[in-house]
Amino acid sequence: MKDAPIVWADDAQTGAARHISEVEPGLACHCVCTGCHAAMEAVNSKNPNPKHRPHFRHDKAPILEDCARQAILKATIKTLMEVTEIELPELRKQGKAVAQDGMEFEAEVTEQPQLVKIQNIEQVDVADVISCVKV
Repeated sequence: MKDAPIVWADDAQTGAARHISEVEPGLACHCVCTGCHAAMEAVNSKNPNPKHRPHFRHDKAPILEDCARQAILKATIKTLMEVTEIELPELRKQGKAVAQDGMEFEAEVTEQPQLVKIQNIEQVDVADVISCVKV
């Protein structure tokens, strides 16, 4: 994960998530790392023909293992808050069931995909996010 390109960072003043395509190049992006809060530099952010993928890099600090992971987590939370609904995929449950006569048998139930509203998103810690949905 440490070598993954970082394409999300935090606005230095507001803390809002910023995608590399939304900011000015270089240190004029005014962004900090979501993971370690070091100053970030936007690379190729406004370049129409980049040779390398646009990304953020730390200005003077070393990249830490958690930097890219935290950027991905914040981007995911921002996206979920903006879309307000997600489609849950088909779900298959398998298990044992008991017939009226007491005989056990294997059973499978399939729930169809369903669209649900996101009611709340809460970051529990650096690795987990809880999303509450309304069915």
